[in-house]
Amino acid sequence: MTEAMTYSLRTMKDCNGNALSDGAYLQWFISESARRLLKSASTLRELVNGTVAFTFRTPAEALALLADVRRHGHILQECAAHFSAKRVIAEQFTTKLNELQPEIDGAESAYETLRAWFN
Repeated sequence: MTEAMTYSLRTMKDCNGNALSDGAYLQWFISESARRLLKSASTLRELVNGTVAFTFRTPAEALALLADVRRHGHILQECAAHFSAKRVIAEQFTTKLNELQPEIDGAESAYETLRAWFN
């Protein structure tokens, strides 16, 4: 079923949360947001830990990875706010964001470390 799903904030906001398909999309969207955030955060950590080789593009790549982490965190916040009238739905976004907060903080820290190295 997930093969047919498209990661779209617009589609997410069009869900009302009442239909079974809305619930499936909502769960998939939250998982996909988390997966994308974690992938970028992990790559940033790998740059700091030296498991990914540095290139002349590393500072720009690190900034792009941090922007991606922030973007997906913001998407989860935006969805929680959008569904604030439906507390049960909003809480799913908030819970996932709270679970991911250590990863977001770690990505911020990794970026600051990389930035210090290249300045």
